[in-house]
Amino acid sequence: MSSRFTSSAGLHSDIRLNRFKVCIVCTQPYESSPRIIRTAASLAKNYSVHVIEFGGAPPFTKSDELIKGIRVTKIRARMSSNNFLKAVIFLLKMLPLLLQERADVYHCFGLTSLVVGVFTKLLIHKKLIYDCFEHYPYQFAGPYLPRTLWRKAKWVVISRLEELLAKVCNHVIVVPSYRNELGRRFTNSGISVSVIANFPSTSLFSNSLCVNSRAHLAHANKEKVLLYTGGKSRYLELREILKSISLLVTKYSSSISFKMLLVRPESEWKELLAYVKTLKLEGIVKIIRSVSYFDIPKIYKLGDIALVLYQPTYWTLRSKASERLFESMLFGLPLVVSDFPGLREIVMTYQCGVLVDPTDPIAISNAILYLLENPEVATLFGENGRRAIMEELNWEREESKLENIYTNLFAIKRD
Repeated sequence: MSSRFTSSAGLHSDIRLNRFKVCIVCTQPYESSPRIIRTAASLAKNYSVHVIEFGGAPPFTKSDELIKGIRVTKIRARMSSNNFLKAVIFLLKMLPLLLQERADVYHCFGLTSLVVGVFTKLLIHKKLIYDCFEHYPYQFAGPYLPRTLWRKAKWVVISRLEELLAKVCNHVIVVPSYRNELGRRFTNSGISVSVIANFPSTSLFSNSLCVNSRAHLAHANKEKVLLYTGGKSRYLELREILKSISLLVTKYSSSISFKMLLVRPESEWKELLAYVKTLKLEGIVKIIRSVSYFDIPKIYKLGDIALVLYQPTYWTLRSKASERLFESMLFGLPLVVSDFPGLREIVMTYQCGVLVDPTDPIAISNAILYLLENPEVATLFGENGRRAIMEELNWEREESKLENIYTNLFAIKRD
């Protein structure tokens, strides 16, 4: 029996906690969704956790897997190209499953999942948490908003819908944003909100971390690897990065050898490879497949410098750092980062990289060249970033916030 059971009272309390069941609802692939993985692992320490993941893929299938100790049910269904029909299909497929689950808490990631979560709460009166880690009005209505009447109308409708659904929830969780813009959208409506950052888990990758993993940056003859990772297609920023690599090829010192590694889903390869060929970078740029979150150390260990170069949009200008930024810091990579307010705060506070205008290929290439030609500075940036994650910006510190939310949810039942 675990040593944490130091008294009969403690044992009784822990047994009662484990009787509570949490159902995590998401439309993102579980194995490539860091925030969902961390949340599930943290909750599983005290509760029975079941993840239900929905995705659009024919034919209809349902499978159960045990992934790192977490039960994950994957639902796949053919989806219509019509957004309204998609929503109807999703609701019809998911609602019976959630009602059958009879969980004590439904923890919904994303706006689509929240819709079915609200129906579930209204029908069987269970507790509901909305985990809002994106700015969904921006995502649904388009990135460059508001600029047209149609887009502005979509923005308003999605915003009001999200706020209305959130009012049904027992609690809303958001990620940090510049001047807490994301949180204020809900607190202004009288909704209970907590801010939990997307910091990486140091314990999850403890066996993959090495204090001196970036020491080889100082080896002048080693071919350096520029690393770009990411999930959703951001072709605009990739074009600017590739333009900067083209400039760099003509500017870098002959004593420095480097390559560019793009981690992208296969659906993007054809378009990217065509652009790489246009810029005559076939010998410099290599594209590899995205991997499960559990396997990301394999990717980051290949890189020497990480590029975190979002293009300016409504949300990126307000975002306060990102998964890519924190993961790169965890694995000790010096950064080239978009000079936006939230990102600037992290980079300047912890001295872990170089800030640039992401729309300027010349500025990007100069920043990369600076790190290539100054390996001691690059190594120091990498060490600073790793130290910041290990000591401050990690999930293990954020986990207590999640614990407090659930403790308050079950306070009445535990009395």
